[in-house]
Amino acid sequence: MHCLSSVQYQVLLNGGLTKAFVPKRGLKQGDPLSPYLFILGAEVLSRLFSRAESEGNLKGYSLSRGGTPISHLMYADDLLIFLEAEKGNVAGALKSLDTYCSWSGQMMNMQKSKIFFSKNCSGVCREEIQSLLGLEEMGREEKFLGNPLFLKGNRSSDFEFILDKISARLEGWRARLLSQAARGMSVFVLPRKIINQIDAVLRRFWWTGQSKEGRFLALKAWDTLCKPKQCGDLGFSAGSRCQFQFDRQVRVDVGDGFQGSLDSCSRLQEFIRENCVWVVGKQSKVKIWHHNWSCGDNLVVDSGAINPLVGNSIGFQDLVVSDEDVWHHEKVISTFNPVTTSNILKVNRESLLDHDSACWKPSPNGNFSIKAAYWSLNSARFEQKDNIFGNPPGVCMFCGHDEGDTVKHFISFCPVTRSLWFASRWCIRLEALQSSNGREVVSWLFNPPFLNAMPQAEAREFTVYGALLYYKLWNLRNEMFHRGVPLQLDKLIRQIGESFVESISLVDGLAEPVGGFSVSGAVHWGSPRCEKVKGFVDCALGKDVGSVAVVFYDNLGNLVGFGAKKVHVNSAFQGELEALAFGTDLAKDLHLGGVDFSSDCQLLVKALIAGSSPFWFLTLSFTELYNALVASDSHVVWISRVLNNAAHSLARWGLSHPCNGLLRFWEVSPHVLTNLFFSA
Repeated sequence: MHCLSSVQYQVLLNGGLTKAFVPKRGLKQGDPLSPYLFILGAEVLSRLFSRAESEGNLKGYSLSRGGTPISHLMYADDLLIFLEAEKGNVAGALKSLDTYCSWSGQMMNMQKSKIFFSKNCSGVCREEIQSLLGLEEMGREEKFLGNPLFLKGNRSSDFEFILDKISARLEGWRARLLSQAARGMSVFVLPRKIINQIDAVLRRFWWTGQSKEGRFLALKAWDTLCKPKQCGDLGFSAGSRCQFQFDRQVRVDVGDGFQGSLDSCSRLQEFIRENCVWVVGKQSKVKIWHHNWSCGDNLVVDSGAINPLVGNSIGFQDLVVSDEDVWHHEKVISTFNPVTTSNILKVNRESLLDHDSACWKPSPNGNFSIKAAYWSLNSARFEQKDNIFGNPPGVCMFCGHDEGDTVKHFISFCPVTRSLWFASRWCIRLEALQSSNGREVVSWLFNPPFLNAMPQAEAREFTVYGALLYYKLWNLRNEMFHRGVPLQLDKLIRQIGESFVESISLVDGLAEPVGGFSVSGAVHWGSPRCEKVKGFVDCALGKDVGSVAVVFYDNLGNLVGFGAKKVHVNSAFQGELEALAFGTDLAKDLHLGGVDFSSDCQLLVKALIAGSSPFWFLTLSFTELYNALVASDSHVVWISRVLNNAAHSLARWGLSHPCNGLLRFWEVSPHVLTNLFFSA
């Protein structure tokens, strides 16, 4: 009741505000719970209509023969009722409305309510129903929530109001309300003529400052300006780019009445089908012909992998021997091509989730978003090089990489940049950064994922060092480009170090930690749980192969065992996952019991805490690892990269040496062995 009675009002009277007063009865606008309580009440009205339908007292409108009839649609307190034009149906709807009004205390606003008849309704029927309801008949120009309810034969004229609104707002307040154009396009696929006219208005406003008619000189192609900023352009949301460009992708004729909006929605189906993938579960209901689906890591099966002679009604459960819950080998072999068959039969069905899970294929975590869908639809256009209005990037001045003279390469991928970071006292591996612009780098420097593992002073030093590194590196790049100065890596490292010493003395006087965050002391591995072994895991990635390693210590810090093996992975995260899985398997072979594992992959540790894989295409391996950790009573914690030297050096050694499991002392190089003994 406090939530319902806490709202206060002030009234604007003669140019001034009255004193605040509290309403004494009923729900009022502004009450925190009003929206939720209204929805609960509206649900009662919806069920009254549904009950009247089930009892035969009300019959809705079907959009097609045999289609499910629709009796009502709701949007907040706006209600659309669809009825067959018959007096009994109208009476059934009125009875439901009267019952709801008597229960809720709400009333229909008769002045705002109207009625519309289809062209097949006779004049006599119209008069009877209109007299019964007492409502004014609706014209075809009516709009609902700002959108036309009915479309004419000439669809362009239906949406000319959007052009008028855009022009008025551009003239009234310049660029602030440009995005409002998208509102009209959220329901309908606009005609190409209207879209082109919207583009023309926006182009003219951009180049001249006003949207009226007149000639102007466009200094750059509009299509280029509408590419995202990540592609080197301005990221305008032009009329032809709003939402998903479905009018360019596919065209269908739009019928009369509400059919236009329904057809617009139906165009999404093929796009969604192409980009949606089902991660199947043990009790999957997926039909293999009609969906993209996955049952293993980096495995997506579509209709192209299926034997054309297989019936189109076959489901995922048909591939399983139901009594034994194992793969039906003969069925799988006869259904799929050899490569897909081999991948499916490798999957351990016990590691599958219980139920199907829908994922958005282009998103790493599988979550759908408008942004991800927009990029998926326009990826080909965004990746095109603007050869007319700009030259392709040249070679990297540092490493000579073709088309490497880009921000993304300079920040994250250039071997010189990576070597500078690895040579720092933090031994940073830039594989974890993967930034593509300066804003992401600044965010990373001020808020690195290992921030909580640093003392406050060291966090400031890290930020200062990173800023100086990129500053000196950029200056050297310009000197090499314009003056032909040679690259001297040792000299560059020395210059960065000297500038760092000079700059840090000025930063040490700061009262607040970098980025406004308080940080705790470095996380050392310390003593494991009583009688529990501590395991350090890591992964190293080479050009064609990766290597994972694990090192075990007892509660006194004595070396218990270690091992490494080669792996083939597609990402750093998958490598870290394989390293922890390798450590779990080796601990089981050595009968070490539950182990306290330490990993320097923060993303993996957070995912294990949440119990969910951040990448849908690694769901199987993640689930197997998670179950193995739980079954063995093992724990996983995150540690800084600088505290994981033993496993890191062993993993690096494994890239260039034969290894496939538990190793003996004499099998590894002396410098690696030294790290294993003294890292504890």
